[in-house]
Amino acid sequence: MVRYDDDSGRGPGPDGSGTQIKVDIGGLHDFATAVRGHVDGPLRDEVDSTYSAYGHGVRFGPGWSSRSGDMQTARLRYHSCLSTTSDALTDFLENAQAMMTAADEVARRYGDADALAAASTGDIDGALSQAYTAARRALARERTLERRIQ
Repeated sequence: MVRYDDDSGRGPGPDGSGTQIKVDIGGLHDFATAVRGHVDGPLRDEVDSTYSAYGHGVRFGPGWSSRSGDMQTARLRYHSCLSTTSDALTDFLENAQAMMTAADEVARRYGDADALAAASTGDIDGALSQAYTAARRALARERTLERRIQ
């Protein structure tokens, strides 16, 4: 992916620092493809089945909760755990999608040898960060729209 080389010989380096950046563009594409294959395949299937099971809500003690404070407390606590776990799964998937998008964007932007040769460490780090942030914002907007529809 990205490797920083500095033999302290103060070699060329596009930013004049002597540090040379080596990016394996194919490695970025391979990374994005591997993550996408896992996320869009088995992971998404497992998460979908988990959401489906969690969608049924708390399925124990419905009759008892009106007569038992402890049962009502347990049901509320379990519901909170289901919600927290669902949010964590959603966040995990969105982070994975944002990483894939960022890797693809950097590979696209710096796939040309001239663009890569002119890039500094900051350029590539900035591009990765910007692409990741933009992808997270887009996913957050999508989630907001989905909640409005529901």
